[in-house]
Amino acid sequence: MAALIERNEHIILIDDHQILLDGLEMMLIGAGYDNIDKIATNAEIEKYLSHPYGDILLLDINIGSHNGLDILKKVKDQIQVILLSSYSDARLIREAIKHGAKGYLSKQTASSHVIKAIEAVSQGREYFDPIIQEIINKSFAHVEPNVVTTAERPMYSMLSEREKQVLELIRAEYTSEEIAAELYISKSTVDTYRKNLIEKFGVRNSV
Repeated sequence: MAALIERNEHIILIDDHQILLDGLEMMLIGAGYDNIDKIATNAEIEKYLSHPYGDILLLDINIGSHNGLDILKKVKDQIQVILLSSYSDARLIREAIKHGAKGYLSKQTASSHVIKAIEAVSQGREYFDPIIQEIINKSFAHVEPNVVTTAERPMYSMLSEREKQVLELIRAEYTSEEIAAELYISKSTVDTYRKNLIEKFGVRNSV
C-alpha cells in the first residue's frame, strides 16, 4: 500500500455537530493529517478564542450560540480560516471574504473539497467549491466588456475573465478594497491583478 503523504499543518475543527466533526477528522487522517483538534462546546470555543492556535481552521458558520463570522473576525490574524456552511448565500460569502476567510465550502459538497481547500489555503491560495464559485460567477453576469477601445480589443481578449472583471471595476473607479469585496477575493490578490494589468497594457499606473 502506498505511504500517506506527510502533512505538517495543524488543523482545528469547530462545529457543534459531533458526527460532522468525527467525519471530518477521519477524512483528514485518511489524507495524512495527524495534528487535529476538535472543538464543539461553547466552553471549548470560548477557551479557544482566548488563545487561538493552529494553522488552518475549518469553521461552521453557525455554531450554537456563536456566529462563525464573529469567530472569523477574532482569529483571522492568527490562523487561516475555511468556512463550512449549509447556506450558499451571496451576502454571507461576501461578508466572509471581506473579513478574511480564505475558503468557503457548501456542506452539500464539502466532503469532496475539504482536502483540496486545505491544500490550497496552506499554499497561500483561496478556495471556493463549485457551488460557491457559481454564486460568485453569477453575481458578475451583468459585467459588460466595454472598457477598452477598438485598438485595445486584441489585448483585452487575451485577458482572463477575472482580469476583465478587475479592469471593469478599475474603470468604474472602485478602490482595491471595494474590488476585493465585490469579487470575493483578498485585497492583496486585487493588487496583484492591478500590477499584472499595468504590465500587460504597458502603462505606468491604473489611471
